[in-house]
Amino acid sequence: MALETVMETGLKHAFIFDGKGGGVVLNSWDAVKAWRAELGTLWVHLDFNCDDTKEWISEECHFPEFIVDILTDEDETRPRCVSYGDGVLVIFRLTNSLPGADADDMSFVKLWVEKNRIVSIRSNPLSITRYIQRKINAGNGPVDVSTMLEELSSGILDNISETVSELEDSLDALEDKIIDDYDRDVEDIQDLINEVLEHRRQLSSLRRYLSPQRDAIDMIARQTVSWLEKNSRDNIREDGQRMIRIIEDINMLIEKTIINMDELNSLRNEASQKTINMLSVLATLFLPFTFLTGLMGINVGGIPFANHPNGFVIVCTIMSVLAAILYYFIKKIRWL
Repeated sequence: MALETVMETGLKHAFIFDGKGGGVVLNSWDAVKAWRAELGTLWVHLDFNCDDTKEWISEECHFPEFIVDILTDEDETRPRCVSYGDGVLVIFRLTNSLPGADADDMSFVKLWVEKNRIVSIRSNPLSITRYIQRKINAGNGPVDVSTMLEELSSGILDNISETVSELEDSLDALEDKIIDDYDRDVEDIQDLINEVLEHRRQLSSLRRYLSPQRDAIDMIARQTVSWLEKNSRDNIREDGQRMIRIIEDINMLIEKTIINMDELNSLRNEASQKTINMLSVLATLFLPFTFLTGLMGINVGGIPFANHPNGFVIVCTIMSVLAAILYYFIKKIRWL
C-alpha cells in the first residue's frame, strides 16, 4: 500500500501560516510533502497512535536520528526540552480532555520546532490544538513558530490549571460535607475517607508527572535559537513561573487532603468509641440481671419468692427498679 494512502489517518491537520494570523489548510500528505520553506511557516499536527505517523517522521522529515527516536518512542513522555542546531524538541504533559478521564490520566504532545516548521504529535485529542486551528481559520492565530510555541505552552498550562481548579472545587465540596454532616456513622465516614484518598492519589500523580515540566518550560525560555522572539521568550518564561504556582497549588491541595484525613480519622475513632461505649453500657445494665437470674436459677432450697404466688412479678419489679437506678447512674456520669 502506498505510503500517502496509509498516512491519511495520522495527519490531523496542517497549515502554512500567512504571517498575519491566518493560514492555508493542507488537506493531504501530497500537499504537506510539497511544502518548501519559502512558502511560509508549516505546522503539521499528527496522531502518535498511527503507525503511518511514525513512518512519515522517520522517512520524510529528515530530522536528526536521535530526534526521530524520541518522537516515535512511546516511553519517551517525560517533559523535557532538547536543542539540536537551530531546532528544539519539546515534550509537554497535560491532562486528558476525553470525557470520563481521571485528573491524573495524562496525555502528551511532542514538538519539533525549527525556523520555518513545527511538527506536533499528540497521544490523545487536544482541545488546545483545536482552539489554535479555529483561531487560524478566523485569521487571528499564530504568525510564526515562535508565537505558535508560545500559544501551545500557554494553552497546555490552561488545561492543567483547569484540572487543578476542578480538583480544588471537588475537594472543597467534600470538605463541606465533612463539616456540615458531622454526626455520621462509621460506614459513611469510610466512604468519605475513600473519596479523600482518591483525590490525594490523583493530586500526587499530577505532582509526579508535572514537576519536570517546570524545568522543561524554563529550558525553552533559555534557548538561543534564532527563531524564538523576545516577546515569546518572555511569555514562555512567565509560563514557567505559572507552572511553579500550579505545582504549589497541587502541594497545598495535598496538604488539605491530609488535614481532611486527620479529621475523618478522628470522626471515625469517635464513632467507633460511641459504639464501644454503647456496648459497654448495655453490658453494665445486663450484668446484674444475669447475676440475679443465674443465682435464682440454682437448684437449692431457700430461693426467695419460690413459693410466693406473685414471685415472678416481684422479681421483675426489683430488676426494673435496679435497671432504672443503673440507667440514672450511667447518665449522671455521662456514659450516655
